[in-house]
Amino acid sequence: MKIYDPISTLPSVGTSRQKALAKLGINSIYDLLFYFPRKYLNFSEVTSISKTQLGSKVILAGRLSTPILTRTSRKRITIISAEIFDESGRLPCIWFNQPFLLKTLKQLDEVYLYGYVGIYNHKKVIQPILTLPKETVLRRPILAIYSETKGLSTRIIESLVDKSLPLLTPDLEFLPLEILRKEKLLPLPQAIYKIHRPRSLEDIRQAKNRLAFDELFLLALRSQIVKRAWQKEGAIAFKFDPTWVKEFLNTLPFKLTDSQRLSAWEIIKDLQKSQPMHRLLNGDVGSGKTIVAAIAALVAVKNGFQVAFMAPTQILAEQHYLRLSEFFRPFNFKIELITGYRKPKTEEVNIVIGTHALLSPNVSFPKLGLVIVDEQHRFGVKQRQALKEKGRGLTPHLLSLSATPIPRTLALVIAGELDVSFLKEKPAGRKKIITKTVLPEKRPEVEAFIKERLKEGEQALVVVPLIGEEEYEVVDEKRPLSLFPELDEKKSLEKEFLRLSKVFSEFKIAKLHGRMRPKVKNQIMSEFASGKYNILLSTAVVEVGIDIKNATMMLIEDADSFGLAQLHQFRGRVGRGEKQSYCFLFLNRFSSEGYRRLKIMETVDDGFKLAEEDLKLRGPGQLYGTAQHGFGDLKMASLFKPELIERAQKAAKEVLAKDPELKNQPKLLEKINQIDRLEHLE
Repeated sequence: MKIYDPISTLPSVGTSRQKALAKLGINSIYDLLFYFPRKYLNFSEVTSISKTQLGSKVILAGRLSTPILTRTSRKRITIISAEIFDESGRLPCIWFNQPFLLKTLKQLDEVYLYGYVGIYNHKKVIQPILTLPKETVLRRPILAIYSETKGLSTRIIESLVDKSLPLLTPDLEFLPLEILRKEKLLPLPQAIYKIHRPRSLEDIRQAKNRLAFDELFLLALRSQIVKRAWQKEGAIAFKFDPTWVKEFLNTLPFKLTDSQRLSAWEIIKDLQKSQPMHRLLNGDVGSGKTIVAAIAALVAVKNGFQVAFMAPTQILAEQHYLRLSEFFRPFNFKIELITGYRKPKTEEVNIVIGTHALLSPNVSFPKLGLVIVDEQHRFGVKQRQALKEKGRGLTPHLLSLSATPIPRTLALVIAGELDVSFLKEKPAGRKKIITKTVLPEKRPEVEAFIKERLKEGEQALVVVPLIGEEEYEVVDEKRPLSLFPELDEKKSLEKEFLRLSKVFSEFKIAKLHGRMRPKVKNQIMSEFASGKYNILLSTAVVEVGIDIKNATMMLIEDADSFGLAQLHQFRGRVGRGEKQSYCFLFLNRFSSEGYRRLKIMETVDDGFKLAEEDLKLRGPGQLYGTAQHGFGDLKMASLFKPELIERAQKAAKEVLAKDPELKNQPKLLEKINQIDRLEHLE
């Protein structure tokens, strides 16, 4: 076996296990070795039984009494019960629906337990997540814990990693020797071994330092290569007359915020250069990015050039079309919308709005000068080349919009090849969305409130984390396992649809999820926007950009499954009109940590502050949800260590200064080419 072989070459990886591993993004042995532990259990940090607290996760060490297997009369749930006792006291242990453990548990005497302390049958108990014999802990005092999925426990992953570690060889190293020495970094094979099988906390620190440096260094190197290539291109240097913008602003029924004015001026200065603009306009939900983009479009059109405005979905493209048509009505600009059914000739059009179909060969732009890209478009080398061809040899200026607030530390890393403008204030007159965390006992009261508002003609959005029962997400170790397994599943769209159909039987409910075809999704969104449905039940696909003024209520089930930044994105889907809007965060099983996180949402509506907080709490890989925005590849980087970011960026600059095309660094060049990441923030 070799490290780049398919994962199926490992012993004990059959078809079903291979599919489960693929769900975690593991398709090769290499992928497995770079599937890092999400946390560690340090078995030297033992809690005395007398000091255990309800709601906490603890490690206990002691003797285990003889376990007993019973079944409940209702639902026939199997329960293994025993007691663990140490010098300070004893505590009941409960294992739900795991009868296969009985034989193993009977053979144990001195054990280490890792689990959740809660209440069962009015008694304080521990529900073990992990039970290990003392001799195992003595052999491996620090245990790696991996994120799981159905059919793959952390112990199975651990076993597969054990089989893969011997395949690590020195030729895996790609960093130049001088960087390894200067930065005092572990060799890569040694770092990977220690991250999976540490013997001490110092092993973990050294391994994380090396792997974090790698991620930041490669991102910095990639960003600088992209920026250099972009800056070599030629672009039209637009002329600028301040009276254009003054005339435009005088037609608007509102005034720009300070950050809108500053961002517009930064963009205008870029447009006057003969190098193509490559700027990200990053703003909070509802901060007014479209009007700033419209000012950029105004300058391009006044110079006699065309603007292409790309949106991620058809409904968003339609919203941009209506909004820009309203903005530019006094100027008689010709604005067209390209859809799957309607593809007008674009030769005489000033502004063309559509989805990624704008890049197709049959759409031509004789004088393309500016491209505005809204959320979630991969915009890489091929796309830029396509635009260059449409621009008849000159590269158009590029403005990318993002409604995902990015902490400056994060922007420095993931958007290193972009110039970034920030919109922090919200336009005057918008009402603050009232946000409430809802515990199970308060659900009937909240649903009664929602019914009354639905009767008044308002609409509601409901977000759930899963589509159906067959879908399993990565286990979040920060959420305690329930002492009632039958309640321990996240809300699924299909089950919630049946429940809502009973609770809100007099109202019309639509379903929306990511597996639907784009045409079907667009139709459902359009029908909800037109008022055909009272409630839209959706998975996280609703996060991006819908603007429906009559939608005043956002209900998020299992809200603690999502990060704060993602919850803020959901919340931003309401509050677009004049009516008071509400966001209800349902916590379907109590967790003190989850409850504290959600309570932050009640008082903080600044997306940048929430993103900073979320980055600390959850890390960049979970900041904006699964498989979104390209953050998932930052597995190890500590973005709250500016000195590490600076060191990585400095090293990248030094490498490119000596070898701009990496001709003498073939392994590093190969590594850069392998990185499947965005070339700018989606």
